Amino acid sequence: MLWLARAPVPADYIRDVLGPLIVLGASLSVAFVVLTQEAVADIDPDERGLASGIFETANHLFGGAVGVALYATLLTAGHADGYRNAFLAGAALALAGLLPARMSRAQAQPR
Repeated sequence: MLWLARAPVPADYIRDVLGPLIVLGASLSVAFVVLTQEAVADIDPDERGLASGIFETANHLFGGAVGVALYATLLTAGHADGYRNAFLAGAALALAGLLPARMSRAQAQPR
């Protein structure tokens, strides 16, 4: 996201956009599999379908609905650097998700 935020306006697709999109495509496909696995790892086998459904609902609700609303607001705010702000907000949201992830991981570790 930070790489995309650096793209000039107007951007050349091959030089400025293709590289970050390849990285996002490769990394996000792996990340979603790993995140889903981590979300259901400590759940009883009989409850994993339910846990996966809750995880996916939260993922689509907060990542899809709230994220798209935030990005669209930043894009249409009337500033010339709307795309840059939207990509920076996406990076900030990803970083903000690290804190609760680290906290939940620390709580799950046996002492």
